[in-house]
Amino acid sequence: MLKNVKRLIVFTLAILLVSGCASHKMKEAQETGFLRDYSQLKPGENEEAVLVYLKPGANFRAYDKIMIDPVEVWYSPDVEYKGIQPDQLKELTDYFHEAMVKAVSDAYPVVDQPGPGVLRLRAAITDVIPGKPVRGTLTSILPPGIVISTGVKMVKGTYGSVGQTAIEVELLDSRTYERLGAAVDRRAGTKAPFRGEWKDAKGAFDYWAQKLRQRLDVWHGIE
Repeated sequence: MLKNVKRLIVFTLAILLVSGCASHKMKEAQETGFLRDYSQLKPGENEEAVLVYLKPGANFRAYDKIMIDPVEVWYSPDVEYKGIQPDQLKELTDYFHEAMVKAVSDAYPVVDQPGPGVLRLRAAITDVIPGKPVRGTLTSILPPGIVISTGVKMVKGTYGSVGQTAIEVELLDSRTYERLGAAVDRRAGTKAPFRGEWKDAKGAFDYWAQKLRQRLDVWHGIE
């Protein structure tokens, strides 16, 4: 009995340590319909997104400005409950858009109109799973991506209390609308309970914004 208790304590400590880590990349991604074409995407390698596409021979150095469309939100195809408060969505989409603007604007001016040398970016927060209202609880409404559960492991390999954040991104020539690149990525947050700040989701948005900047720098030969 004592041995079993010790094992339980060790297991609990391990879970606490893991839950304190930053959000991590998940190996699954599914099509939502935001991207016009998924057939070109291939599994990413190392630190790349789950699925990626780059047009062969694309000359990204020809683009020195960027146009970032308003961020869209797409529900998970499997979700039944679709009730989300508008202010929750606006906070998430505004944060992601602003994170991308901040990450690139000092080197790649952000513009609001197509034109020569303008790279257009479309982005969506996808696979959103709203928290279903539960009567008689203080956490009756949870934000998108947070699922109410007792922490039992789910089919997709994450825990019910883990905030899941997924995105789809497309890079286009702003004048011809030709696709130059696209990516689908998903990150799972910690098992920490939601406390009204969406830290895991915002941390993922910051991460993706920085990856965008890094990728632009690489394409322009900046180390």
